Amino acid sequence: MGSGSSKTTTTEMPQWQEDYVRQQILPKATAIGNTPYQAYTGQTVAGLNPLEVQAQTALAGSNYGAPQYQQAQSVFSELSSMRPEDFTSMNRENYNPFQQDVVNATDAQQRSLRAQQQLEESQNITNAKAFGGSRADVYQGARQGAFETGYAGIMANLMSSGYSQAQAATMAQLAQRGQTAGNLADTTSAANQAMLQGAQAQLGAGQVGRSIEQAQLQADQAAFAQQQAYPLQQLNALLAGGGGVPVGIGTATENSNAGFGGVLGALGSLGQAGATYGMFGSPAQNAALGAR
Repeated sequence: MGSGSSKTTTTEMPQWQEDYVRQQILPKATAIGNTPYQAYTGQTVAGLNPLEVQAQTALAGSNYGAPQYQQAQSVFSELSSMRPEDFTSMNRENYNPFQQDVVNATDAQQRSLRAQQQLEESQNITNAKAFGGSRADVYQGARQGAFETGYAGIMANLMSSGYSQAQAATMAQLAQRGQTAGNLADTTSAANQAMLQGAQAQLGAGQVGRSIEQAQLQADQAAFAQQQAYPLQQLNALLAGGGGVPVGIGTATENSNAGFGGVLGALGSLGQAGATYGMFGSPAQNAALGAR
């Protein structure tokens, strides 16, 4: 086997760079490493805006016109369940004033008129000297029959007209009750719609205020995160400042073997040291720093 030889060349880190690492980088890294975790204690989610709270309270406390709807429903139920005798009773009630004011008055008027006619008839009989004769009876009977025929027709027409008016009044009353109930339901629905629209507008305005507050909370949290990251940014700046290690700093080992006639390799260049060990140098450099 051929004989070989090896050669080790050691170079030291410049004092300025060692001082930089010891005095600038290592204290900063140690301080960051020893810093305890600090959680963000600020508010992260915005609460409901007062406008939103007010609108939701109003919506939650509203009965949405339930009593009015119930009243209208009661009227509709009563109208839909009316029996024929109920309708007749209403007609009678509506007819009674007509009976008293018109029919009875007309009856009294007709009877008074007949009494006056009878006096005239008696006077006529007296003037004709037909006392107790058949001519008087025929005359009085004819006059009475004519009266009764006219009286019956007048009273029948009055009662028929009165009943028609009573029916019309009943139908008008029922229609009015239904219309009133319908108007009550429509008014209540309109009031509910207006209330809901107002609440929706109020909720929208509250959401705008809450979104602004949420944006401020996020900005505060972002500022806290930037504050926490600032020491690392400082450390990175120091690391970048110490990255300019001169070529040849560190330990390089050169092995030569006569049998193979070549050099096995060298590990002292900046590229190899930076790629393998990072900016702090090789293990030999770190050992040298630790020994000082």
